[in-house]
Amino acid sequence: MTVARAILLHPVTWFAAVVLAWFSPELLQLHYLSPADLLLGMDPWSTVRPHWFTRATNPLRSDEALLFFPRQVALTADAARYGLSFWQDHFFAGTPNTFSLGLGGLLFPPLFTFLLPIPSGLANTLTGASAPLVAGLFMYPLATRLTARPLGRLLATTAWAFTGQFVVWQSATSLVLVFGALPLLVHLGLRFLEQRDLRAGALYALLYGWTFYMTYPPASILLTIFLAIVFALWLTTRRLAGIVPILGLGVLSGLGAAVAALPILTTIGDLSPLVSHYRSHAAGLPLRDLQTWVFPNLLGNPLAYDWRTTGNYCEYIAYAGIVPLLLAIVALAGARRLQAHRDPLYLGAVAIGIVSLLAAYGIGPGDFLNGLPGLADVSAARWQIGVAFAVVVLAVYGYDLLATDASVRLPAVIAAVAGVLLGGLILARQSQDFLPPTDHFIVRDYKVRAVIIGATALVLLILAIAKPGRRLAGEAALVAVLMVDLFTFGIGFNPSIAPGEFYPSTPALSYLQQHEGRYRVLAARRDGGFFPGDVLAVYGIDSLVGYDHFRDQRFADLLGTNFSAGERDLWHNTGFVTLGQSLDLSDPVFNELSVGYAFFPNEGRDRAAQQIPHWEVVYSGDDGRIYRNLRVLPRQFVVDGTERRPVDHTALAPDHDSLSVDGPGLLVWSHPSGPDWVVTVNGESRSTRTFDGYFEAVPLDAGHNAVVTAYRPQRYYLTGAISGVALLLVGGLLLFDLRRRSAARKTIA
Repeated sequence: MTVARAILLHPVTWFAAVVLAWFSPELLQLHYLSPADLLLGMDPWSTVRPHWFTRATNPLRSDEALLFFPRQVALTADAARYGLSFWQDHFFAGTPNTFSLGLGGLLFPPLFTFLLPIPSGLANTLTGASAPLVAGLFMYPLATRLTARPLGRLLATTAWAFTGQFVVWQSATSLVLVFGALPLLVHLGLRFLEQRDLRAGALYALLYGWTFYMTYPPASILLTIFLAIVFALWLTTRRLAGIVPILGLGVLSGLGAAVAALPILTTIGDLSPLVSHYRSHAAGLPLRDLQTWVFPNLLGNPLAYDWRTTGNYCEYIAYAGIVPLLLAIVALAGARRLQAHRDPLYLGAVAIGIVSLLAAYGIGPGDFLNGLPGLADVSAARWQIGVAFAVVVLAVYGYDLLATDASVRLPAVIAAVAGVLLGGLILARQSQDFLPPTDHFIVRDYKVRAVIIGATALVLLILAIAKPGRRLAGEAALVAVLMVDLFTFGIGFNPSIAPGEFYPSTPALSYLQQHEGRYRVLAARRDGGFFPGDVLAVYGIDSLVGYDHFRDQRFADLLGTNFSAGERDLWHNTGFVTLGQSLDLSDPVFNELSVGYAFFPNEGRDRAAQQIPHWEVVYSGDDGRIYRNLRVLPRQFVVDGTERRPVDHTALAPDHDSLSVDGPGLLVWSHPSGPDWVVTVNGESRSTRTFDGYFEAVPLDAGHNAVVTAYRPQRYYLTGAISGVALLLVGGLLLFDLRRRSAARKTIA
């Protein structure tokens, strides 16, 4: 077989073709993969929406459009201009760049560096497309362990890459990459345990550490639990003989955690102030939702605008397809033939599936798990990814069983089909009162899934009775049915929009882009409506509002009565800082916060601002009204008694600067104070202080002062050093193994 033919017939090549087919709308139409058309239903963008626009393609993908992408654009722009910066001034009057919200998502997901040299819309498309590709490639080595049949490997790779949670949360690349790495980690860990393969062990430690850099704590917690289940069951099958290798894997896991010391410890620091804002117990899903494993859109669908239950659709749906589900039941029915009691991977998949199912639905011990520290803040619905993993792994066992063991085929297939149909009927009967008979989308989706169930059952029955020489076509048909199933379920969740719908500008936004200069913009809504302040970063505009995951009470205190009770509640519950319900623009705090412009997207409801002498109208149009603050202070100013002297200076970078200032007085920076800011005045180290309960400040001597400031987060340096040493140790293990293998080859030669 030629190399070209081998590549063409390889399952990875087929899988890559599936990924290309999945994203063919973007490729053929030259569209961007983004839900940014959400903005066209909001002020001020609604004033420039096309005449044919009716509604957003996916209304539940707001986090990507309003938070993640704008922050990534801002951080990437800073990285291109200044290098890696630990501080950013684009949102919330300046906050640290943290792993829990910024740096991890910027640096470590594959392909994200595309945001540097190419248009951001294209970069976003490539980043989104990389998620299922990488998840599938992570599954392939485990699939090769499970079966030698190419179509079986393709089935496992495709089912895992496009399982429901990965599809509907594709834009949350961090989630997909953390959970997506599970099968490869299992493969590497088992290879180390069984073959004492040091290279596999070192790669396991490296990959395990890397997953924490995605900074998605709930996924990291569940990933660790799933790995512990598999390896604990491996030990039970080896007993005393497995103690030494399992201890070795424990050391490697600790080494992987040390590699991840930087994101783990800094993220704990970032998120620890939020613990009190989360629920203390993760509530399980209602039992009727079990039917979503057969009929995934039982509860509605955001694309049809009929999602009618509480919670996040992305977490609820972990649909892996009818084909893997039926094949998994075949594997369970044929457990004796598979000698499952001796196979830790089989046992691990079953155990992960059971534990995840109980936790997701709050049943028995699963409800206890959801109340434990750490797990109490993990949404119960997220456990469903464990069920999806179990289904996909067991599906390969079932697939191989049908292909190799004639005695068990027909009974197992009949049991699988009967089990799914009976369970579906019971759950459907229980859901009669919940399902609205007039919902045409759900009715149509039920019909589609019913046809797919019938097609899958038919192909399985044919495989069960077919002779060996005629079975290949049936196996190919099974993979084809899987693809039709997953494509009809999930391909529309990732909106493909025209470049003109991708963060369009308006006259008001264009004015701010041209005039805001070194000042911040206050985007306000007097009617209490939500304005996504983070989105302004896409247009190069620094915002006073936005998303704050620190819940810095000092900022709320600084704003005082400008922050209404309703806005405070929204901030505490979600992290969104919105302003406008009780604004008093005459408050000098806005001068000190360097707010040069106030933008009211809902023009006509902001008349009170016209009565303030030092705020003048500079733009008025259909998309809003803009006021300029004539008393605004720059990002640095000197306080001398009651006087505020502006310091006309542009910072060298967000996290370090050098400037000349005349004293005496108190030099104040318009950003929050903190222990990690280091300041020298005329070469002498000075302790900083807090001005007005919020701002960073340092006293100045009389006369000329040379001031140097830098943000130096010590925990980043310390934890980074730990990660660096651990990474060197992993590299040393790989080098040692490489030399050992080379010496062994020379000895044999």
